[in-house]
Amino acid sequence: MRRAALLLVPLFLFACDRAPVAPDIAPEFAAADVTWESGSLDVDYILYCPCLGEDMRLVGTTDYKRHVVTKPDGTARGHSFTTVRDDWQMIGQVSGDVWVTVNANHSSNVFEVPAWSGFITLNERFVFRNVATGVVLDWPFRAHYSYNAAGELKVGFIAEPCRFRHD
Repeated sequence: MRRAALLLVPLFLFACDRAPVAPDIAPEFAAADVTWESGSLDVDYILYCPCLGEDMRLVGTTDYKRHVVTKPDGTARGHSFTTVRDDWQMIGQVSGDVWVTVNANHSSNVFEVPAWSGFITLNERFVFRNVATGVVLDWPFRAHYSYNAAGELKVGFIAEPCRFRHD
C-alpha cells in the first residue's frame, strides 16, 4: 500500500505542474425567469366561520408580496405572502358581532402551480378580538382551488379547529 502511494506522488506533482484547461464548450443552462411584486389590495368577502356558526364579512386592506419562478418550458410556481393592516375587521352576518385584528396577526401563504391553471392552495390564519367581549378567536384554515376537466372552479376548505382565548 505504501509503495502504491509513493508511485502516485510523481503523478500528483506532474498534474500540479500543468495549467488547468477549460472545456472547449461551456455548458448552457436555460435560466428561469424570477419576478417579485408587492402591493396592497382592499378585501371585502364573506366566509363561513364554523366555530362561530355564521357567515362572517371580512373587510380590510391587505399587503402582499408575490414571488414567481417561470421555467423555460412555461411552467411556473409562485408563492404569495400577505399581512393585514389594522383596519381589518370581521362582522357577523347574523349576530352583528364585530371582531378586529389582533396586532395585524393574519398570515397567508399561497402556493400556485403550474402557470396559474392547475391549482392554488391557500393557508391562512386569522386572529381577531371581539370588540364587545374581548374574546380572541384564533382561526387557521386551508383552501384548495382547482379546475375540473370542464374548466369549472372547484373549492375545498379544510378548517382547522378554532381556538378561543382571553388575553
